[in-house]
Amino acid sequence: MTELTLIFAVGVLGLAFAGYLARWVLVRPAGEGEMARVAALIRTAAEGFSRKQGSIIGALSAVLGGAIFLAYGLLRRAGVSDPVPALELGVWLTLSFALGAASCVAAGRVATAIATRT
Repeated sequence: MTELTLIFAVGVLGLAFAGYLARWVLVRPAGEGEMARVAALIRTAAEGFSRKQGSIIGALSAVLGGAIFLAYGLLRRAGVSDPVPALELGVWLTLSFALGAASCVAAGRVATAIATRT
């Protein structure tokens, strides 16, 4: 088994376990009466916070992604040990950073949705 296969396998197992835990949490009773009213208020506030956080992360990621591309793709001189030309390196690093930021926002939204549905 190659290292890359192991990395993806562990990732898939982690997602499967997270799905199991999410399902386990979501089948629990949410409460009734005053508890349900307070839970709805908390859910509304948490979803608003999550949206605001996502937009801030998006804006900061755009600025930092541009800086990464500028630094690695345009300003950096290629070295002998570089696996690809500087421009291609800048593109891959910027895409990797953007994917990480998008994953962060998605994980936050999913966690907020699950945590406030119980």
